[in-house]
Amino acid sequence: MLLIVLLAVMTCLPLLHSGYTTTDDAYLNLGVQAGNRMSGLGDSVLSGRLQHAITGRLQPLAYGWGHYWVMKSLSIGGILCSVASMFFTIRLLSGSARLATLAVVFFFAFAQNTYDHSLLTSYPLVPTMALTAFWLSVATWWLALGGRTRLRPVSVILFVCSLLVYENFLVYACLFPVLTAAAGTQDWRERARRAVLTPHIYATLAVLAAIVGFRLWLQPDIGREMMAVEQYVISLDPWRMSKVIERFGSSAFPLHYSRVYRPVITDFYMGYGTFSATLRDLFGVVEAAWLVKAIIVAYLTAALTIAGGDRVQRRGVLWLIAFVFIVLTNLPLAATVKYQTWAIEDFTHGYLTTYFVFFGVVILLALLLEGLVSWVATLSRRSAMVLGATFAAASFIVSYGTDVINAHVALTERRMYDKWRIVDEWIASPVFRAIPEGSLILAPSLFEHYPGTMHVFDDYWTSYVRVHGKKQVEVLHARDDWQERARATQAAGRLYFLEVTQERRGDASYLVFSPVQSAAEGVPMASHELMILAHARSDQFRIVGRLSGAPTACRARVFVDGEPTNGTFTDRFGAHVDRTRNAREWLWTRLTTEDAAFDPASILVTDSEVPVDGSVDVLFGKGFHLDEIAYRWSEATAVVTLRNREERVLRADVQFEAQAPGLPPGGSARLEATAGSARAQWMIGPDYGKYSIRLEIPPTSTVDVVLSTDAPRTVAPLDIRTLVMRFLPDVRAREVGCGQ
Repeated sequence: MLLIVLLAVMTCLPLLHSGYTTTDDAYLNLGVQAGNRMSGLGDSVLSGRLQHAITGRLQPLAYGWGHYWVMKSLSIGGILCSVASMFFTIRLLSGSARLATLAVVFFFAFAQNTYDHSLLTSYPLVPTMALTAFWLSVATWWLALGGRTRLRPVSVILFVCSLLVYENFLVYACLFPVLTAAAGTQDWRERARRAVLTPHIYATLAVLAAIVGFRLWLQPDIGREMMAVEQYVISLDPWRMSKVIERFGSSAFPLHYSRVYRPVITDFYMGYGTFSATLRDLFGVVEAAWLVKAIIVAYLTAALTIAGGDRVQRRGVLWLIAFVFIVLTNLPLAATVKYQTWAIEDFTHGYLTTYFVFFGVVILLALLLEGLVSWVATLSRRSAMVLGATFAAASFIVSYGTDVINAHVALTERRMYDKWRIVDEWIASPVFRAIPEGSLILAPSLFEHYPGTMHVFDDYWTSYVRVHGKKQVEVLHARDDWQERARATQAAGRLYFLEVTQERRGDASYLVFSPVQSAAEGVPMASHELMILAHARSDQFRIVGRLSGAPTACRARVFVDGEPTNGTFTDRFGAHVDRTRNAREWLWTRLTTEDAAFDPASILVTDSEVPVDGSVDVLFGKGFHLDEIAYRWSEATAVVTLRNREERVLRADVQFEAQAPGLPPGGSARLEATAGSARAQWMIGPDYGKYSIRLEIPPTSTVDVVLSTDAPRTVAPLDIRTLVMRFLPDVRAREVGCGQ
């Protein structure tokens, strides 16, 4: 039990930060958050689908009444319920807890998270609970056949509930007559008669009649036209139907997506341009959980197949259940032009039904492996152990490979989750509250998506901001539309640009938001202020972009939270943000400039420890000890080298903070800085003081600044170094501009 719980945790944990994985999810959840009442019946009348009358009413519950973590808890809870009900049913039918447990192990080992409509992360709760109801209807019917007749109506009600939630379950009705016949002890004629009288058949016919009648008599003409556009048209072409069944069925088998996702995995997740990864490379990106999970799967596979013990009963019924799930689940889809087009012309590999097919796959694998080992055990116990060990090794490889694929999908889903989080943080900030009603925000990056993942339409973010920010602003995708709306509404003073950037192979997200002076056609966007929201683990990041209007003679100065950057700029600028001692999960940074204008569309924010905000490099030379993050020690004489990377003379103020801890309280000593003919002298004390010396550095040259003091050495018995002066690590060479 402990090992299976570990498998469940390691399988479900990556699903917690998946955000929205289908467009329907994004809009349905937004509707719930907006407080829209799900009409249910009205939607189902328009679509002509009776199931929407039920699922529409269940949407607020499924999406956690608009709360993300409630939604995810219910979603994963629904998945676990469907697995638990499968275990209960298989154990009841087979009489073997060992076989049922093996099916559960395979579910958690081989469950594939995909870009296709995957019920692991999309359409939460409702479909998975419908499957739970079906499994329980099978279990209660078997108990009723065994003598617990009071469970007969319970089984029928559970089955009808599953049909009303998802019409594809109609094909599962064929299992109940088979169960009725298998449970009988009479002759086959009597068994056949009782099978025909199974109430589930009549319940299925009644539901089918209700579905057809609902569509024929209640669906309006406009609804029929909408469904025709969606290609909800019956087509009984045998080849096209078989192709849908084959495509959507095979996608549930383990490692089906290894070939499909191979290029994007090696490029996006592992960082290679083409598929050149070796087995060693794969283990180079491994998380310990993948390896542990694969070992657990291998151990349980061996233990549950080799152990023997309980005898598996009614294998034929279980084989039929596996066949029905794998083959018949997609039969209703296969007869529809829409899904034929998806599978054949659009090369779609899977759909929501893949989740249901997967249950048939794990039952099939459990029957196959356990049956082969049991049969071989009747011939040779040693051969059975070897075969079980072989299956265990194979399950290890497949489990590990499945996690490699799932990790890539989970990474891109986490990026979508992070995008929504950073937008939520922007909406909750004073920056958003300061913008006026009726503002026009150009935000093309919000509508971008990684190939294969979810996309939203042009109205989505406007609605999202209105619901969450309680403010009427327009978020626009295309610059032409933004310019047209600006002209139509005379929106001067209400124009903004927003961009969200995410590191391709990292977990950092950045949001750039700035007011824009004009939306006139042919005029570059310009702003004197940038607000940047960082959500990253990095202690330091850099901001680079283009400037316009900078004076050639004096150059422009950029300010980071009011502090000037080290350098001055003309057409391009760089700013460095160090938050080592300001470590917050969400960090706002404000960039301003008075002598030029930013081009907000050119801004790029990346993690970096290399300063890019000036043309002078500060190098610590002889006399300095290694950086200790919070400070840097030196001897009585130490050298700072300034390197000018520009082909022009630079005037720079060398600024630093230093102390001499060896001095007594209130004491002082002489501190002298010498750089060629430039000299400066100060008094240094036991507490930090600020010091500055102005220098001229020739083009592409270096200048040594020698710092010396007569302060005594600090007494440190456990440190053999000569410790005299202690500097804060931020020693700056700030270029002197024309302005103050």
